[in-house]
Amino acid sequence: MDSKKKTVLFMPLDCVGHVNSLISIADSLKQAGHRTVFLFYDPMNGGLSEKGHEVYDCTTDELVTSEPTSASEQKWDMIVGEMGKLWRSSLMDNFIQTTRVGLGSMAKDIMKHEDRIDLKLNLIKPDLIVIDHYFIQPAVIKYGKPWARIYSASPLALHPKRDRLPPATLGLPTNWLDIKDPKTKALYEGYAKKVDEVKMELYEEFNEFLTVGHKLDPLPLDPMSYIYDSPYLNVHMYPEELDYSHVPSPSNWIRCDSMLRVNATLPDEATKFEDKTPPPFDIPAKLKEKPGKLIFLSMGSLASGDVALMKRLIGMLAKCPHRFIVSMGPNWQKYELAPNMWGAKFLPQLSVLRVIDLIITHGGNNTITECFYYGVPGFVVCPIFSDQYDNAQRIEEQKLGRRVDPFHCEETELLSAIEQVLGDSTIRTRMEAIRERMQKPENKYKAVRLFRDLVDKL
Repeated sequence: MDSKKKTVLFMPLDCVGHVNSLISIADSLKQAGHRTVFLFYDPMNGGLSEKGHEVYDCTTDELVTSEPTSASEQKWDMIVGEMGKLWRSSLMDNFIQTTRVGLGSMAKDIMKHEDRIDLKLNLIKPDLIVIDHYFIQPAVIKYGKPWARIYSASPLALHPKRDRLPPATLGLPTNWLDIKDPKTKALYEGYAKKVDEVKMELYEEFNEFLTVGHKLDPLPLDPMSYIYDSPYLNVHMYPEELDYSHVPSPSNWIRCDSMLRVNATLPDEATKFEDKTPPPFDIPAKLKEKPGKLIFLSMGSLASGDVALMKRLIGMLAKCPHRFIVSMGPNWQKYELAPNMWGAKFLPQLSVLRVIDLIITHGGNNTITECFYYGVPGFVVCPIFSDQYDNAQRIEEQKLGRRVDPFHCEETELLSAIEQVLGDSTIRTRMEAIRERMQKPENKYKAVRLFRDLVDKL
């Protein structure tokens, strides 16, 4: 084998967003002649094989290609149904159950399949392992080769307590410790205490698995984490304009504005590879002839499968005097769109972002960074769980949009938020400047260059 050709293994969380954050890096390394491999716990592929990447199931004893099945799709529907109950609960109940059940199941997967991960590493023989996950696999450390981390969620969880920032995934105000109202202050402090208690339950269990079961170092406590920082490279994704720039950047971490999945080809290689820049979306004739601004409803791969939620939003937006493109999700056949709407099961989101006047979104970090990259001129963020709350809060604090509760808001609240954002010309001006900054080569290719440089040094 060519001594310069390296094998890079990507181990993301089994979610579309966490995979999307790795695609540009994997594609770029593939174009540079390296072997690229993805490893998943749940059956998924997402077109990775078509791009030339190897994709394997880590729960088997052999190297078996990972592909979605009808059983895995039914399991996904069941997960959405169960999580839908949590999403409608109180903020703290949502957090508690997401941690105990959601993160807890991730930890159990790692504990259950640890021997198979070790087996896969010895079969694949990676020269570098890239992780975008909330938990470390002991086999990665014991394998003894370089490994790097990507953190594609909001960076709030990377900050230590001395930065005086709010606990992550609750969407509390950034200045939460300066709140004057004693009842609100006591409520927030109670939240923070409960967050520490719930996270510590899982921390102690997983830390024992690592330290006693595998003789590894204890996990970090501040910030509390279920994974170590890499000694080689740690990269997180967040636009400069949303970042917590009034406090120091997280130690050992490099921030990138975005990791757009089409930005794999470096400028000096442009003549060798096909330009993957998505063209502007061709607006359907049904919407072209209607009046009003063009709005994109995109609630993410999980929430778009919640039929009751999608029906609720569509029912309210049907009263809006604007046009809507709707990413309908996996259950698209189970509900109808209003006359002022057009949609499909899945849409080329990057193309759609180039033609819209506003987005109504769950606030997932990939969607937010993609919107910033294309200068989408306004946001109404409807968070569902986890760091989506933090992103929604930052969008509102930075006066780039509004935060709205999709489960409990009144129709007038949602519609007035849309009109307020559309009517604020300063948002459009600021987002255009952000687009220009983020698309400069030094920002556009920052993540790709970091990983290309790391692989070149192996």
